Amino acid sequence: MPLTLSSELRQRLLDLATQLRIGLSVEATVALPKLMTDIVEHRRNAGTDELNKLAGLMSECQEQWRRQDWIGLADTLEYDIGNPV
Repeated sequence: MPLTLSSELRQRLLDLATQLRIGLSVEATVALPKLMTDIVEHRRNAGTDELNKLAGLMSECQEQWRRQDWIGLADTLEYDIGNPV
């Protein structure tokens, strides 16, 4: 089940992913916590399945951030959270 996000949040995810891909990791990682907070706030009334999926994806993002896997983090933000198929 795909996450339901506003077009504004999807654009912010795409912008952040682009920053990570072009080497602006400091700027992107500064903006990431606020964006994740906004996503959680936006989906606070979602069902259990969607919240569990979001929690798993956020955990994955934290691990990629910890490893400084900027391309992996960009992919997760853009494809898994921002534009799920």
